[in-house]
Amino acid sequence: MEAVGASSSRPLSYSLAFPFTVEGRAASSSDVPQATYSAVSPNYFRTIGTPLKQGREFTERDRTGATEVAIINETMQRRFFPEGDPIGRRLTVDYLGAPLKLEIIGVVRDSKVKSVTEEPSTEIYVSYLQRPWFSMDLLVRTSGDPEASVASVKSAIRAVDKSQTVSYLKTIDQLFSDSIARPRFYTLLLGAFAALALALAAVGIYGVISYSVTQRTHEIGVRMALGAKTGDVLRLVVGQGMLLAGIGIAVGLAGSLAATRVMVSLLYGVGAIDPLTMIAVATLRPRRPYGVPHPGPASNARRSLVALRYE
Repeated sequence: MEAVGASSSRPLSYSLAFPFTVEGRAASSSDVPQATYSAVSPNYFRTIGTPLKQGREFTERDRTGATEVAIINETMQRRFFPEGDPIGRRLTVDYLGAPLKLEIIGVVRDSKVKSVTEEPSTEIYVSYLQRPWFSMDLLVRTSGDPEASVASVKSAIRAVDKSQTVSYLKTIDQLFSDSIARPRFYTLLLGAFAALALALAAVGIYGVISYSVTQRTHEIGVRMALGAKTGDVLRLVVGQGMLLAGIGIAVGLAGSLAATRVMVSLLYGVGAIDPLTMIAVATLRPRRPYGVPHPGPASNARRSLVALRYE
């Protein structure tokens, strides 16, 4: 094990939010800011890998009887302390209906609190030695496979308190997977509908082209009998199909651009308007038709063109 810490809220899960005010700054009664509140152990930030940007971390001296202190994140520093260093400034948190006065001792880098897709929010961390919460989550950083450390972690817990049971045990990868479960489900569902729409479109295109060729078999046979080449027949049939496809691409791109606001909440790591993806999807089309006969009598052309196939 490399490090062990504790927190009142585990990463990528539900967290409490309390109203707060900054000493020396006027607050509107109609718009009181809120910040995510977490009670953490002195070694918490090293355990989860969140670097300290300013000031200091919690220590064993930050306990009951000492000045109550807090650590904030970068987002809170930018929003409420744009004029300079927040170290030494004071906050008043509405802690379960009672005012809690805290002195800022440090600033840490922003982290994902509830979901990997959310924007960083304001965060306030307090020492759990000063403000213990009703329940705490133990976090363990290991140098190897975390699954292999489960037994030793349970043994260490039982050595401290034999009556204590481990009711919740997950790796950070599992927490990450849980946090994106709903967007992943929506994306898979949307992908299934998209695949179904693509299949229906392919069947529709095949049906339209096949029907068009069947209806014009006599015309095409006459053209070939009069000297039309295979390329001319291809341009005639495919050109009309591509005209309709072009109209469909234009309408589809317009619809996809209109739906970007809905898609933003379902995407992570890629923009809603990704030119490469849109171009790739819009230009997917059936392969060139094959089976078109060489110029010959109209009767031969009729028999061969019935077998013309797209895939």
